[in-house]
Amino acid sequence: MWRRKSGPASGRNGEIPGAGLRDPPGRQSASDSALMDALREHNATLKADVEQLEAQLRVEADRLTAAEARVETLVAEPADRCGPLAARTVAPLAAASRAA
Repeated sequence: MWRRKSGPASGRNGEIPGAGLRDPPGRQSASDSALMDALREHNATLKADVEQLEAQLRVEADRLTAAEARVETLVAEPADRCGPLAARTVAPLAAASRAA
């Protein structure tokens, strides 16, 4: 019958073989270099995507500003030029737009 070891070596039953084998610090294996290159490329792709989305957001913000200016112009026109129906529908919409 085998005796159990006591001390620090007794808890090593759960280790994965080869898990402690690593390249010395400052030295990369070929797979580490390939992984880093892939991550750098992916990072560059994500940055380009963010720039594109920010440009689209700026365009939409400009369109919103222009639409709000058009609404303000319509509201500012006299009711007789817009007609009674337009005066009743545009003014409440513009007021609700300003409140939001």
